[in-house]
Amino acid sequence: MAKRPTFSYEAALQLARGYNMTAKHLELVHQAEVKARKVRPIVETIGWVASTTVLQALALELLLKALVHRAGVGVPPTHHLVELFQLLPQGQRDAADARYAARGALTERKTLAEVLAYCDDAFATWRYLHEKPSVECSMGEMMRAFAVLQEGS
Repeated sequence: MAKRPTFSYEAALQLARGYNMTAKHLELVHQAEVKARKVRPIVETIGWVASTTVLQALALELLLKALVHRAGVGVPPTHHLVELFQLLPQGQRDAADARYAARGALTERKTLAEVLAYCDDAFATWRYLHEKPSVECSMGEMMRAFAVLQEGS
């Protein structure tokens, strides 16, 4: 059986930041096209939105795994954001929640924990969008979650 590679905080953090920057870029291009009323074929729009969502969810997952590792906790092989967030020390979770609340986002979910629960399985679900009749997640909320968690990294 192959040995699992050693987890690297720096490598995970750098990759998370790269995925986040790429997702942000794609989202900005998409928003500009919507504002300009550029019409894309529906299949292309779905691919665009799904790709951006998968990248952002992966960025958030890797960032959480890096923070869990830095906290001295073993990093589990999971894609679930809530599970990873719960592994962080309570003080770190509270500080991240406070930073999220301080941003005063006008969204349905008011706490970081609520956002992570809402988008908990976004990476796994949106990768297999073709197998799902319906999926939900908030790109803006995931981006804000990444930003406040990154501030604590």
